[in-house]
Amino acid sequence: MITEGKKLPNGWRWVTLAEVCRDISDGTHFTPTYVSEGIPFLSVKDVRETGISFDDCRFITEKQHRELCKRCKPERGDVLYTKVGTTGIAKAIDIEREFSIFVSVALLKLRPDVIPEYMERVLNAPICRVQAAELTQGAANRNLVIQDIKRIVIPLPSLAEQKRIAAIAQKADRLRGTRRYALQLSDTYLQSVFLEMFGDPIINSMGWDRVTLSDIKTDCIYGTSTKCYPEPNGLPVLRIPNILGDEIDISNLKYAKLSSKEIEQLSLREGDLLFVRTNGNLDYVGRSAVFNLNDSYLFASYLIRARLNFKKVNPWFVSAYLRTSVGRQVMSPFIRTTAGQFNISVEGLKQIVLPLPPLPLQEKFAQIVQKFERLRTQQREAERQAEHLFQTLLHRAFRGELTPQGFNDEPASVLLEEIGAEQTKAEAEAKAATQAMGDAAEYLGSKAKQQDKEFIQLKLPGIE
Repeated sequence: MITEGKKLPNGWRWVTLAEVCRDISDGTHFTPTYVSEGIPFLSVKDVRETGISFDDCRFITEKQHRELCKRCKPERGDVLYTKVGTTGIAKAIDIEREFSIFVSVALLKLRPDVIPEYMERVLNAPICRVQAAELTQGAANRNLVIQDIKRIVIPLPSLAEQKRIAAIAQKADRLRGTRRYALQLSDTYLQSVFLEMFGDPIINSMGWDRVTLSDIKTDCIYGTSTKCYPEPNGLPVLRIPNILGDEIDISNLKYAKLSSKEIEQLSLREGDLLFVRTNGNLDYVGRSAVFNLNDSYLFASYLIRARLNFKKVNPWFVSAYLRTSVGRQVMSPFIRTTAGQFNISVEGLKQIVLPLPPLPLQEKFAQIVQKFERLRTQQREAERQAEHLFQTLLHRAFRGELTPQGFNDEPASVLLEEIGAEQTKAEAEAKAATQAMGDAAEYLGSKAKQQDKEFIQLKLPGIE
């Protein structure tokens, strides 16, 4: 049991959700008739830790909504809790907006002795996420039933302490959001630079020649199907988890022992382009990254290596183009579905069409990318630290460790000062990055279109 061996501070108690909720229900079990405009109808995909999203929801008529509200009416101060598919995500309703929910979302109506902000935080903390995972039934069709939701146990302090914990968590979450925003900002930056330098690829506004990947590659092959192991015996093998966005992540490596002939054939060189060829998520298929590591690496069979002709094309340009919406569109016809998995073959990749600007201009873009990667590395580490601080805070908060019990206990004010200092630093860095990216875009508008080999002088925060 979750409470065994876990002592709470004075005034705290363990309670089930059934004890602190006056009602726990879920949305309609019947699919309504959808309309193009009307009352939002939310499902599990619309409930996230970061907020309730109405961007991609369906709509029902007001008449249907009124009928559904007789059984389950979401209101400000209630808590939404996901119960089908991705289970155990909580979000307090903090808006005044009418909507209805599907069966995949539960609705928690709280008693007066618990505030929604605290309930949201504690349900999203590991102490409750573990319980939700254990109580979720099924594998393919995952379901957390209402009766089991009622059994979930939470630590409950006084109302005053709930408010204090919620306020501290909000500050840490704001820091986490600022760091995440800075990283998202940098994700869009290179796309903006690409469009500024090479024009709109939809209409080929600069009139570049068009080629297929087959025209600019020297080879294009699948990786090894040899089983890999976490023990460092043999050479490291890059797999799907190592291709994150547009970069290679070596934090989760596996290894394999191959023959000298296979090693020679499958060894990676600087500038090789790695593609994810199969995945259950369509957005992941065709995801690519340029290999730029110094040590010896191989690659697994769910990846494709394209070795390009550097006299014609720069790999950083190709990778950036294929991440644009147009690049995804030209790749889409070559992606197939088999047994729930999406796939792209070597032959499919070879047929992808892309523009071919002059090589010096491509190389200017590569200069920008390689400098920018240093900033991205710093931002990812800052985001990781903010996430660690947030999770540490939640862990301590719901063990009662932010409640002083003696003279030697560290007061919460110390933690708040640390969070405040980090927030100030994060906001300053985000502001500086925004300004620098704007300056760089303006600079590129006049400079980067010059099709010569002059080195681009680009400055970003943290990059000399």
